[in-house]
Amino acid sequence: MRRDILYFGAPDSFTHIAALKRFGPKYDYKSYWAIEKLFDVILANPTNIMVVPIENSTGGTVQRTADELVSDKFGNSDLRIHEQLESNIVLNLIGREKNLSSLRKIYSHSYALRYCEDWLKETLPNAEMILVNSTSEAAIRAKNNRKSGAISSTKAAKTYNLKIIKRNISKNKAVNVTKFYVIKKTGKNILKQSNRTSVAFSLKDRIGALCDVLGILANKKINLTRIISCLKYDSSNRNKKLDKYAFLIELEGNIAQQKVKIALDELQRATLAMHILGSYPTRKL
Repeated sequence: MRRDILYFGAPDSFTHIAALKRFGPKYDYKSYWAIEKLFDVILANPTNIMVVPIENSTGGTVQRTADELVSDKFGNSDLRIHEQLESNIVLNLIGREKNLSSLRKIYSHSYALRYCEDWLKETLPNAEMILVNSTSEAAIRAKNNRKSGAISSTKAAKTYNLKIIKRNISKNKAVNVTKFYVIKKTGKNILKQSNRTSVAFSLKDRIGALCDVLGILANKKINLTRIISCLKYDSSNRNKKLDKYAFLIELEGNIAQQKVKIALDELQRATLAMHILGSYPTRKL
């Protein structure tokens, strides 16, 4: 059965580029402009593969992805995090014309605008900065407006027939890395290569509850590599927030290792509810 690759953003978003680098042209690629819609689609069709951003070195956590991962609907499904992809992101200013002085609006995702903030303030102090869902949507907006630009990828510039006005726009030229999760139905065991495990859990609202849980990992000398506080929604209604504290954590090791298995068993007893979201390798693109 041929599977589709589902990804966030319009074609040539950085998520789409990461997915193409990882899986190549043998799949059909389908874009979605909302992360929650992506999760709805793959939960309904779990034979597909999904690629979503989880973290950017400048902007931080992609909160919408984390909120979906801690949901009971996802935790009770057969879907799991299969890999974590890491990609260096190069951001360019692109547009229909190469004339910087003519630009009145700059479109991009919030993380891209934040990463390029110093350069934009210095170079285009009078331009209006407009947030959109993805860098590829920004390219589409710039294509439709002669006096606007977009912060996006080289590939998006080519796809949407735009000119690269300025390459790699960041005043400090710091490395900009985005991490993505590959999510698919539980399948081939890859635990030997897995160096990370993600877990979602909810806690009672009491003093010291989170400290107790993290102490379990500390006592087993397990390093915590990510912790995200999340919104816990009613699985049947995303607009209804439940009165629970939910967390997504990532730790070093995999569920085949004895100390990790013992720690997770203790974690299960110390939480209101817990789901192991997968043990997986990390892959640099």
